[in-house]
Amino acid sequence: MIVKHRISFALWALGLQQYQTIVVVVVEVVVVVVVVVVVVLVIAVVVVVVVVVVVVVVVVVVVVVVVVIVVVVVVVVVVVVVVVVVVVVVVVVVVVVVVVVVVVVVVVVVVVVIVVVVVVVVVVEVVVVVVVVVVVVVVVVVVVVVVVVVEVVVVIVVVVVVVEEEVVVVVVVVVVVVTAATTTAAAVVVAVIVVLIVRQKTKSLWNSTR
Repeated sequence: MIVKHRISFALWALGLQQYQTIVVVVVEVVVVVVVVVVVVLVIAVVVVVVVVVVVVVVVVVVVVVVVVIVVVVVVVVVVVVVVVVVVVVVVVVVVVVVVVVVVVVVVVVVVVVIVVVVVVVVVVEVVVVVVVVVVVVVVVVVVVVVVVVVEVVVVIVVVVVVVEEEVVVVVVVVVVVVTAATTTAAAVVVAVIVVLIVRQKTKSLWNSTR
C-alpha cells in the first residue's frame, strides 16, 4: 500500500495519473520476479552448499576408509614379516643346535672308540710282554734245573765211583763253577731278553698310542 501510494503521488506530480494501473502492475510483476529470482538464488545456494557438504563428507569418508585400509594392510604385512623372521630364526637356531649336538656326539663316540682301541692295544701289549717274559723265565729255569740235576748226578756218580778225594774235590769244584756260571748266564740272558722285549713293546705301544 505504501508503494502504491508513493507511485500514485509520483504519477500525479508528473501528470500521469492515467498510467497508474499499468505502472502498479509492472512494479508488482517486477517485485514478484525479483522475489522469485531471490528465492531461486537462495535455493540454488542452499543446494550448492548441501552438495559441497555432501561431497566433502564423502571425500572425508573415502579418505578415512582408504587410510584405515592402508593401515590395516601395513599392520598385516608387518605382522607377517615378523612371524616369518621369527620362524626363520627359530629354524636356524634349531638346525644349529642339532648340528652342534650331532658334532658333539660324533666327537664323543670317536674319542670313546679311540680310548677303547688304545686300552685294548695296551692290554694286549702288556699281556704279550708278560706271556713272553714268563715263557723265557720258565725256559731258562728249566734249563738251569736240568743243568743242576745233571751236575748233581755227575757229582753223585763221581763220589760213588771214584775213590780219590782229589778227583772228587776237582769234580765238585768244576760242578760248582759250572753251576754258578750257568745260573749267572741264565740270569743275564733272562735280563737281556726281558729288557729287549720290554723295550720293543714299549716302542710299539708308544707308536700305536700316538
